[in-house]
Amino acid sequence: MNLANHRSLALALLALAAGMVATNARAAEQKSDAATTKEKAKTTASSAANLQKLMAQLTAQRDALIADHEALLKQYKEATEAQKKELLKKMESQRKAFEEVTSALQKQIADERRKQRQGVPPKR
Repeated sequence: MNLANHRSLALALLALAAGMVATNARAAEQKSDAATTKEKAKTTASSAANLQKLMAQLTAQRDALIADHEALLKQYKEATEAQKKELLKKMESQRKAFEEVTSALQKQIADERRKQRQGVPPKR
């Protein structure tokens, strides 16, 4: 009878140990999930900050172009025919440069938004 009690006790201890291992594994998995979630939150936050910086750059570029264009327009009103042609060329080149810069910034903004969407879990 003593041997039967030892077997039962050994089986109970084995089951208890297996339960503890499973509990520890679940706890470790939850910790890694929490760490992954924190990392995604940091990435999303930095992506949001990058997005704000890009939007500020875009706004600054737009404001600079408007100011330059207004200055050239004032000069154009008082210019001779030869100067008007030069001013028109200058305005056109500034417009093209602005479009290139704006296009590049808009692509970066789209990339940042795509990164943000990838970091967010899908809605159910």
